[in-house]
Amino acid sequence: MSSPGQGDASRAVSADGIEHHLLDAVYRAEAPRLIRLLKRRVWAEDERHDIVQEAFTRLAETRSAAASLNPAAYLRGIVRHLLADRTRRWFRAQAVGSTEIRTCDEPLPPDAVAEINEMRERYRAAVDQLPPKTREVYVLQEVNDGLAHGRYFFMDVVRDGIALYQLDDSELHTPRPKSPDAALEMAEEYFEEWFPTAMQRFATAKFGIEQGYNKPAAFDLQQTTEFLYHCVLLVCTFYTPHVHNLNFLRNQAEKISGSLVPAWPRSTKADRARFEKLKDAYVKARYSKHYRISKDELNWLAEHIEALGQAVHELCQTRIAELRSRV
Repeated sequence: MSSPGQGDASRAVSADGIEHHLLDAVYRAEAPRLIRLLKRRVWAEDERHDIVQEAFTRLAETRSAAASLNPAAYLRGIVRHLLADRTRRWFRAQAVGSTEIRTCDEPLPPDAVAEINEMRERYRAAVDQLPPKTREVYVLQEVNDGLAHGRYFFMDVVRDGIALYQLDDSELHTPRPKSPDAALEMAEEYFEEWFPTAMQRFATAKFGIEQGYNKPAAFDLQQTTEFLYHCVLLVCTFYTPHVHNLNFLRNQAEKISGSLVPAWPRSTKADRARFEKLKDAYVKARYSKHYRISKDELNWLAEHIEALGQAVHELCQTRIAELRSRV
């Protein structure tokens, strides 16, 4: 015989983990709290939302009974681990030679904590002075890696960016532009990988719209759009940020060419709301029972995603032709 509390817990767990109707309630209650918590630790709004999205994705995929017993605590634990990973990556980027990197289970010494707090405040003060659309920060290791691999994006970062904070006198690597052959080969590989994948998801989305599978179709449209932006960023700059936020990806891609801008009307509140629904579909279309999107909205999104796909295809082919002419 089980106690009432145990019975409630057993009903909260499905064969695949936490049930979706419970996950939806947890999302509505906990997502705003996590965003507020992260606001004190992560300055970039897009990164805060990405961390929350990743936390809920992991919660949805877990089979742990502990997640259903106390999903809020489980989520906070995931976020703590994600933040620890983020801090550990920063230390790894600053490590020199055989400097030991602490694991996330080991407490940081007071001087390290003070150093991180000082760095965070300097970041925040410097970044707050920048225009909102240029608030992008990269660690030295990431920039050097991009320069070593000849990624044009990071050459622009070095040319136009400013150093916010640095622990030592390490200098940026000398840019090593790719040879014409290597640049062409990489651009073609990126296009052949990402563009067909985007079109496959688009075909799946259109089938879902026809069948009335609105929420799965919305997710597939979001993935189509994300893959198209990754495609054009990789082909044109050999770099794409590891994020799912469509607002951020769109902003990055439209910096490459204004030909991508007309795909998304944004003059009316309705136009902007439809794009926002597309962005939210990455999490909410899968896990929120309150997410609603109509067939008309899906068809509108599909029409503009098709226009985006045509613009991406043309821009990528132009870029590849340009690279081919240099070989």
